[in-house]
Amino acid sequence: MTALRDALARKDISKTDKYLVIVASHDGPVRNTQIKLIAKENGWRDGATSRPESFLSKSSYTILLPDGWTLSGPGRASLEERNLVPKIGVLTPVTEMLERYLLDLHDPEKSRFVEEVIICARNKSYRAAIVLSWVGAMYLLYAHVIANELSGKLGR
Repeated sequence: MTALRDALARKDISKTDKYLVIVASHDGPVRNTQIKLIAKENGWRDGATSRPESFLSKSSYTILLPDGWTLSGPGRASLEERNLVPKIGVLTPVTEMLERYLLDLHDPEKSRFVEEVIICARNKSYRAAIVLSWVGAMYLLYAHVIANELSGKLGR
């Protein structure tokens, strides 16, 4: 989501491109109301009040399906070339899932582990991503054991 927020905050790209970035960041077709909600949730106020369909319908990079807008292959390639969206790689679905998970985390320690894993995976530092994932998992396991299993026994 960080890439989405960064793209929506840019002043040097058009509204159409910002809407394309929103569509590219969503799994499957996305409706106009969802696009506006995503814009609002990610700090792009103008996108939350405009009409996405008036921009997306003029773009050769979008396809309107019965369930909403989706991006064409050339559209995705164009956004990737201009570094508006991350390039899709083998681990892209994993990093996207981790980014969504990160939004729900409120523990700074857990967030740091997940952020570092995402950065490592994107930079193709796969071994580091795996090690950090295991360290994070062990941290959670230890925290659970201490809080739920040993808390009464440690006081004796």
